[in-house]
Amino acid sequence: MIKNRRQYRTTLDQLKMLASALGQAKQMPKPDVFVRAHIASLETDIGLLQADVRQYDSLRQGNFDLDKLRDIGRLGQDLIRARIYCNMTQEGLAKAVGKKEQAIQRLEATNYSTASLATVAIIASTLLGYRTLAEGPHGPSQSLAEMAD
Repeated sequence: MIKNRRQYRTTLDQLKMLASALGQAKQMPKPDVFVRAHIASLETDIGLLQADVRQYDSLRQGNFDLDKLRDIGRLGQDLIRARIYCNMTQEGLAKAVGKKEQAIQRLEATNYSTASLATVAIIASTLLGYRTLAEGPHGPSQSLAEMAD
């Protein structure tokens, strides 16, 4: 993701260099397997950078729903709700993310307001992964901590 104008300019410069290299590689007569792999790699890199440029341009043109930021205040409560929905105990979540139960208790006591973004991401990802197990054919059933054992 391009985060500022300097990165945007750098990305455009990289695109020019990659496009030039791609043009040169495609002009080679009878390219061997390594040249074809190089061409494929350049095309992939160009595609990824072009997507980043399109996203940045779109954001700069005002294409973003700022209302999405309103939900961030509920994130801590939503993580707790998700854990309960998944029939996961604090202990089970702690085991799943490699923390002590007391750490999860402290985080939930503050609705995750003291948690780092990295911790929130790990917990959310873990709960999303367990969601499939928890839902089963008829919604949440047994404790995911029991499933993990």
